[in-house]
Amino acid sequence: MTDALLFVAYPDGDAVRTSLRFTSEYSMPGVYTGNATVKQISSITNSTGFSLIFHCQDCLHWSQNGTTGSASTSSGLLDLGYAQSVNSPNNPSCSTEVKLARHDIQGTWTAMLDEHAASELFDEWRARANSAVPEKCSKSRETI
Repeated sequence: MTDALLFVAYPDGDAVRTSLRFTSEYSMPGVYTGNATVKQISSITNSTGFSLIFHCQDCLHWSQNGTTGSASTSSGLLDLGYAQSVNSPNNPSCSTEVKLARHDIQGTWTAMLDEHAASELFDEWRARANSAVPEKCSKSRETI
């Protein structure tokens, strides 16, 4: 998906890593530099998959390199795209340097935003969100 904020999540050992990405062409999406942030509430990994509950702040509107956009919720529906790969990413312990595999499966999913979409416990759940999993990035060499 081009010109839209991309949310990436993948297992890395017993952790689930996340990364916000953006691209304007069909290539490896770069790291998103806008204001959106992701904080995890809970995650689980096992040998067959993973589960993640998270809070994504400012993720329904984006701005990157002069390209802006938003996902409207006013119609009562929210269309979301997804993609999955059977191959693991390279350098998974560093979400800013991860190299994603081309997806094997993709599609769309539409959320119905009716009176049941917002929980009275939203603030309680949001308070459970903490920072992302600590990165394990290699230190870049300084040039002399």
